[in-house]
Amino acid sequence: THAFFKALLFLGAGSVIHALSDEQDMRKMGGLARAIPLTYGLMWVGSLALAGIPLFSGYYS
Repeated sequence: THAFFKALLFLGAGSVIHALSDEQDMRKMGGLARAIPLTYGLMWVGSLALAGIPLFSGYYS
């Protein structure tokens, strides 16, 4: 499960860079929740699962 969450986060990072026209400067990446809400939500899920928060499968593995 660890590999799945890591892959989800790396794909999410690629999605963010792609959605922002290949911008990689963190200072210019504000408002992602409004710009790409699906990626924003999936990045939260991946982060919580990787952190081992209860009710996510990372907690049980």
